[in-house]
Amino acid sequence: MINIDLLTAMLLEPQLPQISSASLTVDKTGICSMVMGW
Repeated sequence: MINIDLLTAMLLEPQLPQISSASLTVDKTGICSMVMGW
């Protein structure tokens, strides 16, 4: 589910500039969670 959220955020980032700041936090959290196997 987290991977889908990351892909969705990355795809919507160009369309929604507001996600840019949120995507940075999501990327950090997503990478950590992916590494931890969440």
